Amino acid sequence: MLMMRNYWTNLYILLLAAVSVLMAAGGCERVGHARTEESAALPEFPVTPVIVKTVTDFSDFVGFTESVRNVDIVARVKGFLKEREFDEGSDVSQGDLLYVIEPDQYEAEVDLNRASLAKDKALAVDARLEAERFEALFARNSTSESERDSYVARGKAAESQVELDKAALRQSEITLGYCTVHSPIDGRIGRTKIHVGNLVGNDGDTLLTTVVQLDPIYITFSTPAWMLPFVARRMAEGPELEVTITLSDGTKYPIRGKVNFYNNSVDRSTATVLLRATIENSDRRLLPDEFVEVRLWTKQIEDAMFVPEGVVQQRQIGDTVLVVDENDTVEIREVQIGKVFDHLQLIVSGLEPGDRVITEKILQARPGMKVKPIVTPWKDPNEAEGVVNETAEASADDGQDTETEQ
Repeated sequence: MLMMRNYWTNLYILLLAAVSVLMAAGGCERVGHARTEESAALPEFPVTPVIVKTVTDFSDFVGFTESVRNVDIVARVKGFLKEREFDEGSDVSQGDLLYVIEPDQYEAEVDLNRASLAKDKALAVDARLEAERFEALFARNSTSESERDSYVARGKAAESQVELDKAALRQSEITLGYCTVHSPIDGRIGRTKIHVGNLVGNDGDTLLTTVVQLDPIYITFSTPAWMLPFVARRMAEGPELEVTITLSDGTKYPIRGKVNFYNNSVDRSTATVLLRATIENSDRRLLPDEFVEVRLWTKQIEDAMFVPEGVVQQRQIGDTVLVVDENDTVEIREVQIGKVFDHLQLIVSGLEPGDRVITEKILQARPGMKVKPIVTPWKDPNEAEGVVNETAEASADDGQDTETEQ
């Protein structure tokens, strides 16, 4: 009987233990399932780690294009315009014939002066021979000294007249040369201001057209006077200061220019100094007096921190971004921002490398809320569009330039 009682007691204990284990297992399963459901229910937010890179700083200015050489083509002689030998707006080379002014009058003057020269040369020969004869007579005491001197003087006068005739002939040939007007430079010619058949040179020089050199071309812009010591030092010691330009339609010009001049005085009315860069223009795309936006690349910023452009929000406390901390909780960070470099916002302070910044659905995020961060590395929009990244290119070109702008 005692043995039967112990048997049922042990069996009861085993059953209780089994029930406890089953209940515990069921509870853990429910807790794990609840946690999985809770994680799955967290809102997803794309985040991008803070971008750390070295960039070249810049300053933006308003500028204009300017021709390296702009030449007025004028009529230097009086006459009727006989021919025009170019297409308006075309490219011309140095020495190309542009205009012909009626040359008949000037050809006649050349012929007249040439004939006068021939006549006076003959007279000069005769005068020299006469002078030589009287020199011989004087040596034999067959003529007076005064008569000898008279013939010698006549011979010298005849020789001088020959020289005058040569000068007159040369002058008339030069004047005749003005009847054919040639381009003095390579460049692009403008519209003609005087048409064939009109009288030119009647009241002094007559402007016919202009030729401008387009390659290379100048970019002129004004910088604050406080930048002058920095500019002067860079131009004296190197490396060269470079500029990039953006055209009036927003197109970025693909070629970089180099600053090679700053003015010798400061404009006291604006406290600015004029700078000039030279830029290649082999396709003649740029024309003089175009408005352009000028970006002057100055110094490198080492290990600068960036976030994608557009994630910074303005609040009452200042500029802020939303970050996801190590506990996947949203928090707000006040930041100090700098310039925008190729779709990247420079962060001067407020973030650390490795911080995860919310880049999408920003208005749906709230400080303190739990989220599921989806890490999405930043991609340069320029690469997708096939556009040159100015900042990266400038950083590569500047090399070891880490000078601080004063």
